[in-house]
Amino acid sequence: YRLDAAIPTLDASFVKITSPVVNNYTSKFYSIDFNICDGNITPAVDIKNTGNTVISTMEIDYALDGGVHTIYNWSGTLAPGNTASVTLPQGTITYGSHQLDVLIMVVNGATDDIETNNRMMGSFLAIAPVQSVPFSEDFSSPAFPPTNWNYVNFNPNNKMSRSSVSGFGIGNGSIKMDHFSGSVDITGQKDYLIMPLLDFSAVNSNAYLYFDVAHAQYTANTVDELDILSSFDCGETWTEIYNKSGAALATAPIASSAFTPNAALWRNDSVNVSSFGGQSEVMIMFRS
Repeated sequence: YRLDAAIPTLDASFVKITSPVVNNYTSKFYSIDFNICDGNITPAVDIKNTGNTVISTMEIDYALDGGVHTIYNWSGTLAPGNTASVTLPQGTITYGSHQLDVLIMVVNGATDDIETNNRMMGSFLAIAPVQSVPFSEDFSSPAFPPTNWNYVNFNPNNKMSRSSVSGFGIGNGSIKMDHFSGSVDITGQKDYLIMPLLDFSAVNSNAYLYFDVAHAQYTANTVDELDILSSFDCGETWTEIYNKSGAALATAPIASSAFTPNAALWRNDSVNVSSFGGQSEVMIMFRS
């Protein structure tokens, strides 16, 4: 059968949340594309006139995490079929996961004809305030991720966690990525552990990132990989600065059972980060 639906007389609809970068509808789903690094949020949306009447005013409501609602009164000339970019009032925000909810309340002083396209939601992560270097983390606290760090994963069956096993047996903890447990095929899965923002503005030369690593292959043909990436623009773009996989990453013999390294099965590794000198906000990410 054929159904020809008439264009509504008065209808505004959301096209996209353009700022911040959002993903899905729930705050339990994240991306590594960040753009909230200064403690402030300035939401922005694209709205389309999907009716046949010129829109001159809109009342737009937005809220974070179901909290205080902010109303913005937009005015202009939005012809049928056209799209307008709307920047909403700025607000402060704490670091961590958040959900943004935007809603078109009133159009031209009235309720528009189709309300089902008047709401849009998205989740994002805000980054903690920048910290100075030298910087260190020994993972001695049982909390995961550590304070001011972020973890991004997409598979609940195999993921990173804090372990009481420590590098070379020194200290009280480490971060473990479980590639072994469960029956789910995780080939190609990527997990991301992201350090706090670091200030390298006073660093001139001879700067290094040092870390300890332990890894065992399941078979000679299995290739797990550890990468380190950096970003100078709050996670909008990333540059790989370290990459090891397979036998080159391994520090222990092949293990067909769950691997827990003893003190002798670790390697101290490093990356020269002298090129970060002068950068006031650097993000460093470990990718499995």
